[in-house]
Amino acid sequence: MPASAALTADAALQVLGAAEKRGYAACVILKVEGRKDVYAWQRKTPGYPSECMVGALQLFGGNAEDGDANARETLVRELHEEFPTQVAASIVSTLKPFARYVVESPLEAMAPRPYTYNFTACVFSATLPSEAIGGEVYEGTLETMTLAELTASSDDEPRFCWAYHVPFAHFLEDKAGALAQPISARRACHCTATRVAANADIGSWESGEMWQ
Repeated sequence: MPASAALTADAALQVLGAAEKRGYAACVILKVEGRKDVYAWQRKTPGYPSECMVGALQLFGGNAEDGDANARETLVRELHEEFPTQVAASIVSTLKPFARYVVESPLEAMAPRPYTYNFTACVFSATLPSEAIGGEVYEGTLETMTLAELTASSDDEPRFCWAYHVPFAHFLEDKAGALAQPISARRACHCTATRVAANADIGSWESGEMWQ
């Protein structure tokens, strides 16, 4: 999958402003410790508010809250809400900022909620300790998948929430070159993701500073 052309700060802000609601999120690409080409994902379970994403895969992390000063604080808080304390602390100790994206979510992605939603997603990478496999998580379920499974030739499975397969593919490209089997856009639950900045400095959520 070729990398998306980077948006300028102004263009990204215009995309965000085009939605009825906008926000910020932080998420993490999790490589499983000691296992070649195996990554950890959160599978969304019934009750998730975007119905089309139930059963789909998402990077661990979530939306910014009022008390979060920056993307790292958002992600650290989310990881402690999603994993047992020891596992979350281990992940946090290996966090590295990767890149920043604008995610566009049309009505089809948001249903039954009656609005469009665009957001800035700050993406990190980290290592999931091997002892966490098969252990408890507090939101959704923990799924580990090989690259072969993630890039299966099917146009339908696995599906990905919020087009998070895009930063995942970019991460792999930056590390080892383009994927042999691109991930079909049909598996993105109606969303699109565009890279704003590669290896961005993941800083303040405040308007203006976030684009520096």
